[in-house]
Amino acid sequence: MNLDLIIEKVNSIREKYDETDPERLCGDLDVILMYEPMGASKNSCKGFFFHKNGIGIITVNSELTDSFRRIITAHELGHAVLHAETGERGFLDSGFFDEATDCEREANLFAAELLISDRDIIESAEECETYYEIASRLYVPPQLVDLKLQIMEHKGYDIRAPKETSADFMGKMEVRYGEEF
Repeated sequence: MNLDLIIEKVNSIREKYDETDPERLCGDLDVILMYEPMGASKNSCKGFFFHKNGIGIITVNSELTDSFRRIITAHELGHAVLHAETGERGFLDSGFFDEATDCEREANLFAAELLISDRDIIESAEECETYYEIASRLYVPPQLVDLKLQIMEHKGYDIRAPKETSADFMGKMEVRYGEEF
């Protein structure tokens, strides 16, 4: 799936529902969202998406902080929007946004585009010197800002930020249970 299609799907959802909160969008899109305890260790499952018989179900680890739950929900919603038509399958994220497959990278890009507006980046960049500071201001991991900058560069913005996102950055990122970013 190309990046233009991901951007188009996010824009379509934003326009149709006038919403960017992934939890509320699950309701709007008739995707069942559940929070269940799945452990608080580094290797604990963060969330998963499953689609069967026309029903999409997202389950997110309830032991994550609010900020992390929001990001995981957006990522899993990306699977629901982008990959549900591929048939009955599930997407399990034991690492934090492991990008081992194209589907995982697409869900990460969906989350970055949904959660961070172009305006958020532009306004934050005026006051912040690094994208780590931008990430802190926006309550997202720096790697998600990096993905958003890549999207904005694709859209034609003159972005000269360093690309720090490796293929598996989220899989290696440590989730701090009980702490915000």
